Amino acid sequence: MESNEATNLYVETDKKALFGILVQALSTEKSRAENKEAFLLAASYGFRMSTSKPLGRKDSYIKTSGLSAADRGLMAAIGLASQPSSSPPSMNECYAIAETYANAGIDMLEEKLADMDVFRFWLNAQVFTAASESEVQWPFARQDGQGE
Repeated sequence: MESNEATNLYVETDKKALFGILVQALSTEKSRAENKEAFLLAASYGFRMSTSKPLGRKDSYIKTSGLSAADRGLMAAIGLASQPSSSPPSMNECYAIAETYANAGIDMLEEKLADMDVFRFWLNAQVFTAASESEVQWPFARQDGQGE
C-alpha cells in the first residue's frame, strides 16, 4: 500500500442509489453483496466495453482499507491497461481510472437493472461467455483434454 494512498473510492452522487440496486442484484438469499463488488463489476464492465466517463459531483463510496489484494490487483490491471506508458500509474491513479470506468459501467448497466431476473440471467451469460472466450486452463484440466 502506498503511504499516501487514497482513503476512499468515489462514485457520482446521483448514481449512489443505482449502485445500491446493483448490490441488491448481486446479493443472494444466503449472502449480501458488498459495495465494492458492485463498484468492481461496474468498473470491469466499463473497461470491457472500452467506455470511461469522468465523474461529476462525487461522494465517497468505498474505503480503500476494505479492499483486498485481489481488488487492488484488478484496479491496478485496469490502470496499467488503460495507461500504457514507460512509467506505470500509481495506485491512486489506478483508483481514479477505475472510478471513470465504474461511472460509465453503471450507466450501461442501468437499463439491465430494471428487471432483477433479467439482469441475473444476463450477468450469468456474460460470465459464461467470458470464461469460454478465455484461454485459461482450469486447474484440473489434463493436457490431453481428458478429465475436464
